[in-house]
Amino acid sequence: RARNVGARRARGEFLLFMDDDVRLGSEDLIERMLRTFEQDPRIGLVGVSQQVPSDASPFARRCAKELERFEAPVLERVEDSDLASHACMMMRRSVYLAVGGEHDLLPRGTDPDLRLRLREAGYRVVLAPGAWVYHPPPASWRELWRTFFRNGAGSAFVHRHFPRYCIDTAPTHSPAQTGRRSLPVRARGFLKRLARAFVPPRPVRIVALLAYGCGAMKTLLFDKQQWSLALRRGCKYALLPFGWLWVQLRKRMGRWPKGVVRILLYHRVEDIRRFPLVIPPETFRRQMEFLKANGRCIPLERVPDLLASRPGAWEGDRFVITFDDGYRDNYTQAYPVLCRLGLPATIYLVTDFIGKEAEFPWVKKLGPPTYQILTWEQVEEMAEGGITFGAHTASHPSLATLPPERQREEMDRAAEALRERLGQRPLHFSYPFGSRADFDEVAVDRVRRAGFQTATTAVAGGNPPGSNPLMLRRTAIDPSDDFFLFRCHLKGYLDLLAWKDGVLAGRARRFLRRAIGL
Repeated sequence: RARNVGARRARGEFLLFMDDDVRLGSEDLIERMLRTFEQDPRIGLVGVSQQVPSDASPFARRCAKELERFEAPVLERVEDSDLASHACMMMRRSVYLAVGGEHDLLPRGTDPDLRLRLREAGYRVVLAPGAWVYHPPPASWRELWRTFFRNGAGSAFVHRHFPRYCIDTAPTHSPAQTGRRSLPVRARGFLKRLARAFVPPRPVRIVALLAYGCGAMKTLLFDKQQWSLALRRGCKYALLPFGWLWVQLRKRMGRWPKGVVRILLYHRVEDIRRFPLVIPPETFRRQMEFLKANGRCIPLERVPDLLASRPGAWEGDRFVITFDDGYRDNYTQAYPVLCRLGLPATIYLVTDFIGKEAEFPWVKKLGPPTYQILTWEQVEEMAEGGITFGAHTASHPSLATLPPERQREEMDRAAEALRERLGQRPLHFSYPFGSRADFDEVAVDRVRRAGFQTATTAVAGGNPPGSNPLMLRRTAIDPSDDFFLFRCHLKGYLDLLAWKDGVLAGRARRFLRRAIGL
């Protein structure tokens, strides 16, 4: 992500990327890299050979001898190579931006991804002749283990959440050996390399591969997010019979409303598998098509009038689509689907972060930042396309923890930012975190005084006639919901999940957020 920011702000023709632990091999290194571009207009990326520093420890030299890609001979002519890396590389700025720059959501594997995209675009990836840098290998057994354990964990993370970016790299110069390979193929290749490391025995290589494998297994087997989603789905299926029975009993007793407003809560829509808050694009498209065919989707502006009507005045549930926070994939992934199907939606923005190269502090606990934040230009385009925008405060605090004046400041600052950009003050508000422990009567009163017509919570459930428009319940849709559970949500069979959003459960979650600094 930092490289992309730097490339957008740069003004020169060429971009030079270099790791902070690299030492130049010669004073004319940059000139040699620049001259390489003159030899072929198809050259898109120029890297350099890597050498072990003369003052490297005996262990580091042993690593360079037994491990791949730590040392490459200095070339006498330009050669296509898979050893060009971010350790030291140069690109034309126009080419870098044309191919989309780095994939800034990947925590690992950006080198092979960039090389592959360049080649698919018709560019060459080469090493400059007579150019090298000193890049030190691990200097101890401990550093060796930590480096390869981290690499293995990162590779497994990419496979789990970004499977189409799992790209093998060649151990030698040849780029023909690279490409996207499945996990079973990569696992077989790993086992073959491990077996070859024992004949003849090469201790450094054996330890490095074992560390890599342990790191990968740690991510694949003990990923807390994976188990959290699995546990959440299991709990929903366990609760489902009781929820269905509760709905049927209330219908028999005549206490189930003939129609409710059910507000769906989304956060992100992105091609990331099994990651918190993220709905894959195909899943989101299927859900929206189902709503279009079987539901009555209405804009949030109509909700106050519906809730003000007498009970039984209208039959059949109405559905409202909302998104919290302001992730960029709301624009790149969700917005096109909503436009194609003609579905209205509301996005609640945390205004202090919109348009900035930053990350949401309250999302850090989920792991590496796999998201970007909306820009104001994207917000304005969606507003012109019919998307409604509401305030989600300026910085996303738990309002119940703030004094009344701070609550008012958060609401007013967010509303003013939206008014300046969109030309009118927002009419809709969403309480950050949204449990009953995260907002109080003072916050509700502040919302009323600020002139908001509706305010949504994260408390599960529908909203029958007579509901308070400033304490609207929502139905959260997350990655643990398969299509069957999604349909059960729409019928109210999982409204019993509201217990987790009560005051006691909310206070427990707030205590945990404070304990980990969120």
